[in-house]
Amino acid sequence: MSGTSIAATVLAGVIGGLLAALVTLFGTILAERLRIAEENITKELAKWRDTVRRLVVTAVTTDDQTKLSQAWVGLALRMNLENIEQRDDRELVARVRSLCDAPT
Repeated sequence: MSGTSIAATVLAGVIGGLLAALVTLFGTILAERLRIAEENITKELAKWRDTVRRLVVTAVTTDDQTKLSQAWVGLALRMNLENIEQRDDRELVARVRSLCDAPT
């Protein structure tokens, strides 16, 4: 082997190693960002569910029309009422709204 072919082989190995390291680094950074995003979404969904539960409990247990109206508005703002597939959301908000309209 000549000196230039050894140098070319070594250079190719170094470049290949660097590219492999960069691809691995990129994959690791991307995976970590996705994990953090998933964690954040999970935390936000948990807070959203807790708030919805609290509003439903308030709506069902209160006799105060003001609190009942606040619960209805809170639910209406948090639920996806425009999405046709979310029929349960619309029904829940409608039931709480009917409690607001019910005579006391």
